[in-house]
Amino acid sequence: MLLLQENAVTTSSIIPHWMEYILPILFLIVIIVFAIHHIKEFLHTAWIFIKLLFRKNKSDLLDYFSFLLTANDKLLKEIISFNMLFRNLETQLNLIIKKYTTITSETVKYGIYDKVETKYYLDLQKACIENNNYLEKLALILSFNVIQNSDSYKQGKISHLCAQASGNIILAHKVSEILGIPLLIVGSLEGKQNTIFGDFRSNDVVIIIDDISSSGGMLRNSLNILHDSQLKIESIYTIIKRNTKCEIEVASFSDKIGQEIKIIPFKTLLDDELVHVLGIMG
Repeated sequence: MLLLQENAVTTSSIIPHWMEYILPILFLIVIIVFAIHHIKEFLHTAWIFIKLLFRKNKSDLLDYFSFLLTANDKLLKEIISFNMLFRNLETQLNLIIKKYTTITSETVKYGIYDKVETKYYLDLQKACIENNNYLEKLALILSFNVIQNSDSYKQGKISHLCAQASGNIILAHKVSEILGIPLLIVGSLEGKQNTIFGDFRSNDVVIIIDDISSSGGMLRNSLNILHDSQLKIESIYTIIKRNTKCEIEVASFSDKIGQEIKIIPFKTLLDDELVHVLGIMG
């Protein structure tokens, strides 16, 4: 017993008397710094939820909550740090639109199948290739468009996402990763015409995703291929609708198969609306 007491005295003498007060304070400071670092993200997310509570459509709150639950750590940090919802979501998109819109002096025809005449060419595919940060933002926008507007997605009925072979495949792959739904590539690749690349079964429910819908030529081609392969098409989700021609094409296809299919854009930008956005951002 005497030996133990002597050891205790020796150990106590190693630590100066004043350190007994300093160490708890230092420990408290570390805890506070750690809490502040994490509470910042918590408060940011709480602020998003508060804004959601004042929106007319309260189902948005459940949509966002389910979106957070299915997000991995990297995506969750991306959502919170960029506050990628609603008003700021559109601001982020407008910045990308401004940077990747080419303005010509005369009207030019754009498009692979059916040409669209415009002086304003928006290239989101280039944005995705050049800047991974833009790719993630655009993928979040397109993913959230599906989450908000697709009842079939909410019910877990979507078997595949479908992207056009001549479209923005890199963006489609990122959206597939976010939503956790397999991707099919539709069109002509590797010398094969009118083919679906990927595994599927007849009567699988699919949705088409696109970055920009304009003339509707590629959409018409994809719709025909999917229908001929006995796949059930729910709708078409796009970031931007640039022309009304695409709606005419989809309406014509809907009449042919006797089933209504809609184009659901996050944002509609006809030429006059695009000029307005460019003017605001400038």
